[in-house]
Amino acid sequence: LNIPLGVLYGHLAEEEPVEPSSDIEFVLDSSEENYKEPHSPVFSRKRPRDSRSDEEYKDPHVTMKKNSRKKTKAVILETDSEGEEDDSASVGANCDSSRREKIKSTELEVETKEDEAVARKRPHDGRSDECKGLHVTTKKNSWKRTKAVILKKESKREQDDGASVKLEVETKEDEEVVISCSKKGKYNARIYDKRHSCFYCDKLCAKIARHYEHHHEHEAEVAEAFAYPRGSKDRRKALEKLRLRGNFHHNLRVLECKSGELIVMRRPGEDEDCSQDDYLPCTHCLGFVKRNDIWRHNKACTFKSGDKDDKTDEEDGDYMKCQKLQAKSKLLVLPSICPGKSSPFQEVVASMRSDHITLVARNDSIISAFGAMMVEKLGTRRSHDISQNMRNVARLLISLREAEHNENAQLSQFLRPDKFDVVVQCVMDISKFDVKMGEKQVGTPSLALHVGHSLKKCVGIVRGKALGEKDKGLLEDVEHFEKLMEAEWNYRISHHSLTTLNDRRHNQPDLLPITSDLQKLKEYITAKIISLTSQLQATSRPALRTWRELSELVLNRLILFNKRRGGETARLRVETYTSRPDWHKSTNQDVVASLSDMEQQLFKRLDMVEIKGKRGRKVPILLTKDVKKAIDVLVEKRSEVGVNPDNPYLFAATGNGSLGHLRPWECMKKVATNEDLQLEKPEAVTSTRLRKYVATVSQILDLQENELDWLARHLGHDIQVHREYYRLHESTIELAKVGKILTTVDEGKTTQWAGKSLDEIDLNTDIGPVAGTFKVIEIPVGNWKKTNKWFYSFQIIRKQSDQLKIPLDVLTE
Repeated sequence: LNIPLGVLYGHLAEEEPVEPSSDIEFVLDSSEENYKEPHSPVFSRKRPRDSRSDEEYKDPHVTMKKNSRKKTKAVILETDSEGEEDDSASVGANCDSSRREKIKSTELEVETKEDEAVARKRPHDGRSDECKGLHVTTKKNSWKRTKAVILKKESKREQDDGASVKLEVETKEDEEVVISCSKKGKYNARIYDKRHSCFYCDKLCAKIARHYEHHHEHEAEVAEAFAYPRGSKDRRKALEKLRLRGNFHHNLRVLECKSGELIVMRRPGEDEDCSQDDYLPCTHCLGFVKRNDIWRHNKACTFKSGDKDDKTDEEDGDYMKCQKLQAKSKLLVLPSICPGKSSPFQEVVASMRSDHITLVARNDSIISAFGAMMVEKLGTRRSHDISQNMRNVARLLISLREAEHNENAQLSQFLRPDKFDVVVQCVMDISKFDVKMGEKQVGTPSLALHVGHSLKKCVGIVRGKALGEKDKGLLEDVEHFEKLMEAEWNYRISHHSLTTLNDRRHNQPDLLPITSDLQKLKEYITAKIISLTSQLQATSRPALRTWRELSELVLNRLILFNKRRGGETARLRVETYTSRPDWHKSTNQDVVASLSDMEQQLFKRLDMVEIKGKRGRKVPILLTKDVKKAIDVLVEKRSEVGVNPDNPYLFAATGNGSLGHLRPWECMKKVATNEDLQLEKPEAVTSTRLRKYVATVSQILDLQENELDWLARHLGHDIQVHREYYRLHESTIELAKVGKILTTVDEGKTTQWAGKSLDEIDLNTDIGPVAGTFKVIEIPVGNWKKTNKWFYSFQIIRKQSDQLKIPLDVLTE
């Protein structure tokens, strides 16, 4: 409508007033220079598809998804001031009655809520966030809620324009890492909608090779790739390397921000359920593969260099292959998934000894990342081992600083090929290498071995850091240093350390517990458990000291009876014990019927609870009647004595609301060194020596293969470990059993005892009394390079005595 300004402002009083239209917005200002063009109020509308920015669109708008459910509430209140101006009053007289009211503020509020996607995906035209509109660029199908509040208020009267607009946008979005699935369309045809990240500009493209050719043709690696003939194998491999590297850096950013899409090598199907924790990068091609299939991918990876360590040991099973490869892959993504300043890591650092070594370990970024990685894997329950490994690497760094005369040097500065000899020499210095009689002897061989293992993990952390920062120089230095370690570390450090450890074990008696000591311990602990259990049951206000003493004795009794590892038994949880099934009802009756009378009585008297052992093995703990009754009393009186209710362990520590458990080695030492017992060898009563004791003594029983397997399974290891490490070759068995075989062969009477077992061979009538006239000498005969295990031969010779006159040549044999 073309209406004269005079009519609008009331200057032509003689003319008939014009009824205002609803489409016109009146600007209540008497001055013509401040007049503004009228415009219709816009509540919400879609963003147009052109490139116009919000500076060109003065009115507020919200980009909404088509056909989405929303609720829009718009309240528009228009008013003017308190009636200071006559022109405003004249306009009010000409307006309708609803506009005559004087309102003191103007407010426009738009609230938009959506259940699913409010914001739409950013188009592929490359527009940046310079667009000030109310839109959020997010991944498709991610859940979000956008709330836009637009407040328009009248400003102070001294301002010329008379109004100001405040725009406030609050966007709340769930942070999550998403993995897109492969899709199929009509006729079960695959939809090729996978996008890859550019290594140079980080842009996501469906045709990444075309993107490199059109936009990054001047890059050296791109030019080298396209220099190969079209369709050739070399060209395909070079472009694949660029594609995987770009996806790797994109995935590092996603893992660090904990939001976005993870680009994997093989996308899962629509019916598969997977998460970011199921994928790890290959150490060769950097492509993200399922962690359970990474060993299979490693076999066929085209980017594998073919070095010695790249070839997986054929004797390792699939489980061991996968574990080793996963450990290496985690180092590449460690800087993104484990920042090193987490609360558990700070707890470990706070528990370390306050000295110069701890200060160096805390201030070095690589050592801190190494400690954070171990905390991520082991948790705080092994904080002592974590802090010890960190301090070992810090000792090496201190020695390196002294050698290079640089007090502020970081560990990453020495992980270079030109510094490898310096690192080796410093490891020799802190491990006290010495040359005696032409052979290298190591003062502390275990320190050299531990530093070598920790240094390899630090190299992996620096390699992942270099990949994340796209630092080619640092990446080349670390890879060359790693190759030098693989080639030279074994024969310069590890070989001499292992040799020294094995030499120290020669002709050393195996300290095992004495049977009489174990009988005294059993009788003492059983009597104390019965007494303290009755004492706790009788009193209404039990003492915390009594409860703790009974807890320590029950822990000792379980270790002593089951020959379990102390740490496994101490970590038994209350929930695990209370939720155990009734084994007597759930067992197979046919198996019970096949047992002997004594075995059936044992089956009725004993109870069992299963716990988690090494490598996730399910290992049992047998409970006698007195121990079961004592544990029930401990659980019942737990809250009355003041044990922290959040402590999950059955044998809970009781100091200062602790969440930990009792230390088994302290409990066993406390009982073994009791003056009332007076044991002959109290230092031999440990959980490890108890396990070796039962494995060694079981040789006397002449167990069958399946019976020996039962025992090994109860101890929590396989039959091979049981034979090699736990079942010691006792000198008594060597003298008696093996001596009988050698004497039979030496006498030439093997044909006489053909088809007989060793116990059936009787040589009492053929030889005289020779008890006490033999001794055993243990001689190393070499090691097997593949497993680095030493083998020994046992020689039986006669002792020199006055009663026996042995020729010199016989004694030499």
